[in-house]
Amino acid sequence: MSERRRRLAAVHCAKRDLGLGDEAYRALLAGAAGVDSAAQIRTGRQWEAVMGALRRAGWQGTGRLPGQMGACYALWCDLHRLGAVRDRRYEALQGYLRRRLGKQDIYRVDQLSAVIEWLKAWRNRITNSPAR
Repeated sequence: MSERRRRLAAVHCAKRDLGLGDEAYRALLAGAAGVDSAAQIRTGRQWEAVMGALRRAGWQGTGRLPGQMGACYALWCDLHRLGAVRDRRYEALQGYLRRRLGKQDIYRVDQLSAVIEWLKAWRNRITNSPAR
């Protein structure tokens, strides 16, 4: 994925995560970078201004997650896309992990391997269901 596409995806992800309507989203873009659409952003300064405005609006982003946590989050996002998970945010995945594994700061490799298998099985149940 190109850098431009990655940045566009981040802006649109932030818009969705913040629950911004079109009018509020366009106002944020206009105020931060003087554009009506993220596709019109051309400079690094404009990108930084938009991302700063999104962060000030409360978006934290997730950044890239290493290893098994990244795999868990990718599966979580896939389940959201399929309609099985209401909240796509990383914090919602963390809540799921706390409910399944108990409240911990760090999860062991074997625990995360089990979570990956649970999420895969969940996704398979949905995608292989006769209702689809």
